[in-house]
Amino acid sequence: MKNNKSKIYATALLSDGEILFWRTGQHERSEYDFYKDFMYAELNEREYFDNHKMTTEVIAFEFEDKEEDSINNFVFNVLAKEFFKLYPISKDSKGTPAYGE
Repeated sequence: MKNNKSKIYATALLSDGEILFWRTGQHERSEYDFYKDFMYAELNEREYFDNHKMTTEVIAFEFEDKEEDSINNFVFNVLAKEFFKLYPISKDSKGTPAYGE
């Protein structure tokens, strides 16, 4: 029997318990998937990891395949933002905030 479920993941890379970078998408991310974010933010990744406690928090939202078109926006605009609100935003975070003010 075919599994007709899909997942969208929300991933937060935390620096000392605060969101440094974040992503949503069809793949679960690890701390190593954020190397480009460090480059764009002009942060030395190796030095940053040496000086901060870095962790990754991930949540998966599962849904029926037939719902994919409508669920992507709902996950991004509602569910993921609620997940990200569990953590403050790091002062070193650059780019689009994980959630509104």
